[in-house]
This record gives sequence, C-alpha cells and structure tokens, in this order.
Amino acid sequence: VAAEAYSKDPTAERRAALSEALDAQAVAERDAATATPPVRQIGIVEGHAQAVEYFPLLERDGYVGRALTTLLSSLPKKGKSTLLFWLVRAMAEAGLRVIYLSEESEPVIRDRAEQIGGIPLDCFFVSTGRPWAEVSAWLAEQDADCIIVDTTRSWLDLGRDGENDAGAVTDSLKPLQVAIRPRGVALILSHHLRKSGGSDGMGHAGSGAFLGIADVGIEMHGDAHNPRRRILVAQTRMAATPARLAIELREGEYLALEDAGTPGTEELADEIARVLEANPGANFTESELIAAL
Repeated sequence: VAAEAYSKDPTAERRAALSEALDAQAVAERDAATATPPVRQIGIVEGHAQAVEYFPLLERDGYVGRALTTLLSSLPKKGKSTLLFWLVRAMAEAGLRVIYLSEESEPVIRDRAEQIGGIPLDCFFVSTGRPWAEVSAWLAEQDADCIIVDTTRSWLDLGRDGENDAGAVTDSLKPLQVAIRPRGVALILSHHLRKSGGSDGMGHAGSGAFLGIADVGIEMHGDAHNPRRRILVAQTRMAATPARLAIELREGEYLALEDAGTPGTEELADEIARVLEANPGANFTESELIAAL
C-alpha cells in the first residue's frame, strides 16, 4: 500500500511521510518479534530454584518426575508393564492423570488391571494404525501429568532398522518431549534390553539416542536365582535417582527390598562370592554381576 501511494504521489513531503510510516512499521514488527523470547528462562521462586516433583514409582524419588523423560528397558516378559501398571494405580490414587499407550490388546489390559485393582481403564489407549507423527501431535495437546509409551518399538514408525538410527529416533521423540516439558508432563518410554547385554548404559536396545534423549535410564534385569526379583540399574542426570535397587514381586506388587528386608553387607558379599565361584573365569560387567545376584 505504501509503495503504491508513493508511486502516485512522489512529492518530497509525501516521500518523507511514507518513509516515516515505514520506519514506524519496521520498529513495531521488530518489537513484536522480540516481545516473547525464543527461549524459556528457568524460574526462581522465593530465592530458591524450583525442585523436581517426583511421582510415586516404588515410593522412590529420582525415577519419574515432572518434565523428565524416563527410559525403562527390560527383556520381553520380564515385568516392566506390571511395574508401570502399579505406577498408574499410584498416580490415580494421588489424583494425577496418566495417558498410557499400550501395545497389548484390550483383553490383556483389562485382565491385568483387574488383577491389580484400582486402575482406571480410561487411562489406556491402543493403536488404531495411525502414524506416530499424528499420535505424537495428539499427545502434545492432551491434559496429562504423565504419558507412558509401551513399547516405543511398537508405536514409533521406525521401520525394520530405524531403531538403530539415532537421527530417526531423535526426530520421532524430540517434538513430543519439547511440547510437553514446559507443562511439566512426565514422559516414560518402555523399551527393550539387548539380548547380548551391555555395560555403562549400553544394555538398552537400538540406538544410543534412546538413552541420550532420556533424563533417567533404567535397566530392569531378572534374577536367575529368584524369579520374582528384579534389579534396577540406573544411568541418570538426577542426583535423587538410586544407582541400583532390588525389587521383588509380592502378591502382584513390586516392593523395594529394603522395605522387606535387604540383605546385609556380609550376605551380599557371600552372594557375590557364590556367583563368582559358580562361574570360574567369567569376566562380568557390573550390570551382569548385579543381574546374577
């Protein structure tokens, strides 16, 4: 409009007025663009940094919390979904809303929920075959305290080898993570361990991007000597996360062993000696030794 007016009235006075108007418009556009910064500043409340609000997984801080991403991996059928169902129950009892994307069929979900009891079925969603990009965009708009994706392998459109592609994994998960973090939504990614194992966080299957995108990575190992026991080994950025924790399934519920009698130092040393004697010449990694106890 300004250019058209200028061409129709090229007098000096008109040119000056139009130039002033265009300058004012440029200033207004610049101010509008910079009014909201493109990054979010971390807030301080009453002189103290805002603390992480953790959710009640095994009644322990450090595993699942607001604005955190937790990666939970185990071998198939080793109890991670059972542990997550108990988390759903605890969160529902605390008045928190969970969205649980499950790879299981509706009958399996109903059966497990009925066995545990007290679990609201409207937390659970199963696949309709829509692309992950659509599901992720839908999740980003939902009002929830926690989102669980069980398992990432069944929900993400990564293809046969995409799980090993760091770029594909990051591109699939980062948009959802960025969208929900400012609202304090926790994200839990259920995943698998490598059959070959691995140390220093390399036990998680696929690309290291799964662990890289997580704030807390948990390897859930079985116990060859006690089928009801699991060992949680953590790789974490959070000081509150236990490095390792033994848990046991009792009456359908996982309990931390220190709540039900943790072995003392001498007993633990005896257990380590027993495992080493039973496997002469074995070169255990730390996580393999923990899993064998």
